[in-house]
Amino acid sequence: STQLPSGTWAEGPITSNPNAGYGPKVSNWPIAYAALPALALLETGTDANDTAVANALKFVRENANAAAKTYEIA
Repeated sequence: STQLPSGTWAEGPITSNPNAGYGPKVSNWPIAYAALPALALLETGTDANDTAVANALKFVRENANAAAKTYEIA
């Protein structure tokens, strides 16, 4: 999978409204699909200033307050 310009690896539109639902091809956990790949990159030696890591962290920080699902909050 390829990281999207937004910073997540989830496909499709991202909504901050937890009640809005997601389209059929969209990840139900866009924040997790940014955080976990970024963590994997860091754990395998990718520099913390790497563009992919920085974009993922930016996405997580900008969307964390909208997290309403257990998998993303954990």
